[in-house]
Amino acid sequence: MEPGSGPKRSIPLFHETPYRFVKGARFLVMSADLSTEVRLCKAEVKASTRKGAELVSLDESSTFPESGKVFLIEFSGKDVLTHHCSLTLEEGRNLVTSPSKTEKERSQLAPFTGRSDYRVKVNLPVQVRISGGARKSDRQWSCELFDLSRGGMSLLCSVDQPFAKGQTVDIRVVSWEYPVRMETQVLRVWRDGDRNRVAVLFPEDMSLPQRELVSTFILHIQRRDALSRALPSAEAEADD
Repeated sequence: MEPGSGPKRSIPLFHETPYRFVKGARFLVMSADLSTEVRLCKAEVKASTRKGAELVSLDESSTFPESGKVFLIEFSGKDVLTHHCSLTLEEGRNLVTSPSKTEKERSQLAPFTGRSDYRVKVNLPVQVRISGGARKSDRQWSCELFDLSRGGMSLLCSVDQPFAKGQTVDIRVVSWEYPVRMETQVLRVWRDGDRNRVAVLFPEDMSLPQRELVSTFILHIQRRDALSRALPSAEAEADD
């Protein structure tokens, strides 16, 4: 489904009052300012506080957003929970408030089977190398990421680049905060205007950190699209 198509629906709210942070619980932390670039921080609860919790990063290269409003993303079965919190840095400690609200949505982000999926349009540079088959090469070709789903992505490439169905390729998305690199297979190649489109599937054994990054990026785009459509809240609908 293309972003913005279909009936407009509000995001359902899921309330747990009072919400209690549990030591060791893990979240993806992202800025609530969707005009900024996607920035992934993997964190866990170090300790509960009177107003919320202290979070610590799970990765030395993973840094928290600037102080202010943030989303704590939690994957729960087939659902994704988005906790609206405020983040402050006090004496070297990253502190978040208890959520002002929590949104619960059917996850578009987990590993899946089947062709139906949310797909977002993006425009990012990627580097592609043919890593298997008769055309195996150490040379890298510059392409453009055209769209993305949790199942795969499609690229725009020059017509003279030697990509073909069934090839094993190594793809690097270099412009994300935490670059994704994966080896996967070309599903289809077709002409699109003056360039070729190359569709690739994400591998079955795609690592959890890679899935988290793709998930965070898709969620960022979904939220940005939802805000641009000025969707009513579930609470506002209930008042009608």
